[in-house]
Amino acid sequence: MSNIYDLTISKLETAIKYKNVISYLEGVGMYQINTDPRNIDSPHAYNFSLEAYNKYAKEHPELKLKELFEEAILERLNSEQCHFIDVYSIYCCLIAQIKLEKNKRASFEVDKAKLNEIFKLLKEKTLLNKDRLKRSKWDRGIDFNEGMYEYMQVEDDRISQVIGRKIL
Repeated sequence: MSNIYDLTISKLETAIKYKNVISYLEGVGMYQINTDPRNIDSPHAYNFSLEAYNKYAKEHPELKLKELFEEAILERLNSEQCHFIDVYSIYCCLIAQIKLEKNKRASFEVDKAKLNEIFKLLKEKTLLNKDRLKRSKWDRGIDFNEGMYEYMQVEDDRISQVIGRKIL
């Protein structure tokens, strides 16, 4: 692998091969792409991983990565295995995709009906996990008194100005 992009694509290809796209999207385990490649404790690079995902989707339309994206997120949100970390990761992943779409850099747009369903489930799961999200100082939550929950609220205010509605 000559660079971080090649490594990211390799991780995505592995996730597709093993039908584990949600782990790539969430940046779990071997699928984590650090914002600072020199620091393995740095947060997952959601923006970069979603840019790579979109680029790969454009190069390989036969893989139907748009549909895999939507299905993976909905399946996780509908699962009883959706924990507070998953809620946070899916939120960050979704924000990264929405930003790409709004900046005309996405190779696909999430279907509006599916997006509405994702927003509804994400809001429900966020409220269900609110206390855990508030207590967690992991990732971007480290800079906020109410942890990941407060980060998500601040980011939701920002993104609502772009998309004209709140997610949470």
